[in-house]
Amino acid sequence: MTLARRDDTDLTLVPTAAEVVAIQTEWSKELMAVVEKQHLFADIQGKKYLNVEAWEMIGHFDQTFASTLLVEAVHDHQNNIIAYSAAVRLLKGGVEVGGAQMSCGLDEFVCQGKQGWAQHVAAQSMAQTRATSKAYRLKYAGVARMGGYE
Repeated sequence: MTLARRDDTDLTLVPTAAEVVAIQTEWSKELMAVVEKQHLFADIQGKKYLNVEAWEMIGHFDQTFASTLLVEAVHDHQNNIIAYSAAVRLLKGGVEVGGAQMSCGLDEFVCQGKQGWAQHVAAQSMAQTRATSKAYRLKYAGVARMGGYE
C-alpha cells in the first residue's frame, strides 16, 4: 500500500497495481468456485455470462451494494406504457461508486403469458435486475473476465 493525498488534510492508503491484481485474482478464484458450484451463470452460445447474484457477490467482496433509485414507465407516442426503466446506484460506505440504467419492454420474454398488472411487475423487476447487473459489470468486469466469464 502507498499513501495518497485526497485533499490537504486526508492521507489514505491506496493499493499498488500489483496489490489490485492480487485482490482481483483472489476474488475471481473464489467467484469461479461458487458460480460453478451454484450454476450462477447463463451459457449463451458457449460463453458464460454471470447472473445478477454472481455480480452481487463480487460487489460484496468489495463491500459495495446496489440500491434502486427509481423504476419508471416508458410511454409510446400515444401515452401507452410499453416498458419500464430502472436506475441503480452502487454504494460503498454510503458513497456512490457506480451505477447504471436499463429497461425491459412489456413484449419481452419475461412478460410473455402474463396479463394485466403481473405483466408490468415482471417488466419492472427485470429492469431492476438488468440495471443491477449492468452497474456491477461496469465496475467489476475485470474480476469476471479473470474468472473466465463474459
